[in-house]
Amino acid sequence: MAAPRILERYRKEVAPKLKTEFAYKNPHQVPSLTKIVVNIGLGEAVANPKLMEKATEELAAITGHAAWILLPGDLDALRMGAEVE
Repeated sequence: MAAPRILERYRKEVAPKLKTEFAYKNPHQVPSLTKIVVNIGLGEAVANPKLMEKATEELAAITGHAAWILLPGDLDALRMGAEVE
């Protein structure tokens, strides 16, 4: 499986620039990417459900992955250890 494009770009372009700019002697001193989170707030989606669908499509187009949507009631269920439907 190929590495994500952003990770490849970081390794080929950004990391070498950071190494020279900050004069790192060891390649392990250069910060690494571990997780990238894309977050979107949709307070208006309560009144307009079509907005949630549109936002899901846009996030999928940006990230290349299906969006994982957490609704306010789901957060309580997660805290209690219940399954989210």
